[in-house]
Order: sequence, then structure tokens, then C-alpha cells
Amino acid sequence: MGCSQSRDRLSFNLTRTEHAEFFCATLTMPMDKTDTIIRLHQAGEGVAEQLKALHDSAYSVEARLLGLDEFPPLKRTLEFYAKSKSVFFGYIRGDCCVGSVELDTDDSSILEVSSLVVDPCFSRQGIATKLMMHVLSKAGSRRVIVSTATGNYPAINLYEGLGFRQADHWTTDAGIDLVLLEKCAGNMRSGSNR
Repeated sequence: MGCSQSRDRLSFNLTRTEHAEFFCATLTMPMDKTDTIIRLHQAGEGVAEQLKALHDSAYSVEARLLGLDEFPPLKRTLEFYAKSKSVFFGYIRGDCCVGSVELDTDDSSILEVSSLVVDPCFSRQGIATKLMMHVLSKAGSRRVIVSTATGNYPAINLYEGLGFRQADHWTTDAGIDLVLLEKCAGNMRSGSNR
């Protein structure tokens, strides 16, 4: 899978102003009509490596947004991705995976979104929303849950805009305040959760 050239653009260290200007600039990029969402098989050649690179780039931006030097998702190893029992779906543009959603499907009544990331070079183009709509379309009768840092307002706004409601709050051992959001079975259309 390609896109190694775009990885060089992901190792930037932006100030908040530069960060805002960068993401505003991406709003003008049109969506490609050939975009697709596929299940990723992380044991396949190069897939785990690309997932790790994608997650690391997105989580680096989130860590800066939250003002954290240490961010647990950045500690995931290549082996974690290659051997994960999670189900990954990738948002494919051209020959590049520019977003992914990771699902924990161990519980038959709950579908847990373990991660949702978009390559920072492709932010603000509706990719995370499309990935979540894909998850909701696959949820069936299961309740869908996701957690994120309480300071990750873009993610919280995304989930609440899709009808998720805040269900719990806690602080991790690493001192990160998290919020659990849920969307109940039977209310999987965008924006409804009653």
C-alpha cells in the first residue's frame, strides 16, 4: 500500500495557529468519488505497518491538542497491530488508507469503537463521520460505545452529532480524563438516540 510520501508531511510540529490554518486549508479539498471503506486484514503484508503509521500520526496531533507529552495510544507497537483481535476498517482514497476505525466485537450486545483516526493531511473532509456511519450501519441490535479524552472536543462533537450521548466519565492511571459515549441499539440513524 502506498502513501509513504505523505508520511513525511505528518511529522510536522505546528503551533496552534499553524495547526488551525493547516486544517482550515484542507476544507477546500473535494472528496474523491472513488473513496471506499474496506475491512483491513492487519496480518497482510504492510497493513500493520500502515495502520501503525496512520495511528501514530493522528494520535500525535491528538496528544498535542490535549497538551500531553505521554499518550498511551502512541505506545502501541507494530506487533500490537499485527496480532490484534480487533476488526479494522480502512477509509481508502486511491491506494492510500487515510482513516481507520478499530472495533472490539467480543461482546455480542456491545460494539466498542476502540479507535477512530484520520491522517492529519486528510482531516476535516468528513472521513471520520463516514467511518462512524459505516460502523453504525453494521451495529445491528448492538449498543455502540466509544471513549475519548474530555478535551478532544472535535471527537466529542462528531459523536454527539451522530446521536451518541455521554454516559460516564473517569480518569485513567495516566491522568487523562475520559468520557464514554454511547448510542443505543434501534437508534442507529444519524442524530437520534432516544
